[in-house]
Amino acid sequence: MPGGEAGAAEEARVRRVGVRWLLAGNAATAAVQLGLAMALAKQLTEAAVGDFVLALSIWAPVLMAANMGLRPVVASDAEGEHPFGRYLRVRATALAVAFVLTTGACTWLVGSEGIVVVLLVGLSKVGESFSELSYGLQQRHAHERTVGVSLFIRGGVSISLAIVLLEATGTLEGACLALAVTNLGVALVFDLPRARALEARGGASASLHPRGAVLRIVRLGAPLGATAVLLSLTTNVPRYFIEAEVGRAALGVFGVLGYGVAAGALVMNALCNATARDLGASWIRRDLVRFRGVLRGFVLTTMGWAGLVVVVALVAGELVLGLMFGPSYAAASEVFVWMMVAGGVAYLGFAFQYTLTAVRSTSIQVVGVALELVVLTLACAWWVPQHGLLGGALALLCGAVARALVLGGAVLRVLGRGAREVR
Repeated sequence: MPGGEAGAAEEARVRRVGVRWLLAGNAATAAVQLGLAMALAKQLTEAAVGDFVLALSIWAPVLMAANMGLRPVVASDAEGEHPFGRYLRVRATALAVAFVLTTGACTWLVGSEGIVVVLLVGLSKVGESFSELSYGLQQRHAHERTVGVSLFIRGGVSISLAIVLLEATGTLEGACLALAVTNLGVALVFDLPRARALEARGGASASLHPRGAVLRIVRLGAPLGATAVLLSLTTNVPRYFIEAEVGRAALGVFGVLGYGVAAGALVMNALCNATARDLGASWIRRDLVRFRGVLRGFVLTTMGWAGLVVVVALVAGELVLGLMFGPSYAAASEVFVWMMVAGGVAYLGFAFQYTLTAVRSTSIQVVGVALELVVLTLACAWWVPQHGLLGGALALLCGAVARALVLGGAVLRVLGRGAREVR
């Protein structure tokens, strides 16, 4: 076999192995999230589940902004422009500022009764953020196995401890404490030490680089952070409308139904992160044949996955919701189907977004997600007061279509620009 073909075959093999590990780890995470949702739905009232969903909705846009989309940036940094320590310093600083400001604001807004849940959920998300950054470095070096092992450990410990504390205390605070302890512990004990060790073997040292390089990371990550915030808002804006128009119990039902989309998104996350490295490397080498081949497989796989989740929701949605969460959730099976349709379109948007990140085209992502948010907000304002949960699901679909169209067009323009540069 010629050397070029052998190299391509080896890259394909490494990518397949990486995808399997990330899929396995994210499947475990999805199972844990569904298990936690089931435990909360069975043990607590719908209003209490709504409190948990509301806490997640508060932290999601804040920490998305602080994260600045650095995981795919680290994973696709094929030339090692920045050492991991520098990325870590940027993320730690942003997380600290975001956590202090948000906790202070929530103390004033939700009062002493709800602040404990908000604080614990925030700590658990901070732990996830540190782990996620380390995953980007592991993926760059094709160490997806380490990522998969981390996800298995975190998932197994968190669900076990959450169920124990939920049974022991009968409170939402007990489950949230389990998540906070587990996520922080895995990040500090498992993920970050391994990332540091991997970086040390590469011989890089953040202290040897100028401080201005930190600003380069911020300039690169700021559009991604803005995009992530807008994406988070696209998930949470319907929740805000539902909580205001229909009530906290309805918010709990809507939030639980959203776990189906989130579970599918974890599979997409594995595919996206495993593919970003190959897209970035082939783009840097201006190997457009390779780039188009990877992109074509990426998009087709995404469309296949989106179709599968919608079919499953149509065929078995009501039965699964009833068995897992109870009759009040099964009664909303039509809403669940439309949420999964919206999720399927959103998965395609994610594929386009990761492709644009791999080629360092970030500003257009803000435009696409901003348009999605505008469309979504207008649709929620029109439909949620009239149709409740179904209105929220239909609004999600409208917004996802708008983003997929904008980002898909941007990918086509990138391909055209690359072809002109090669000529």
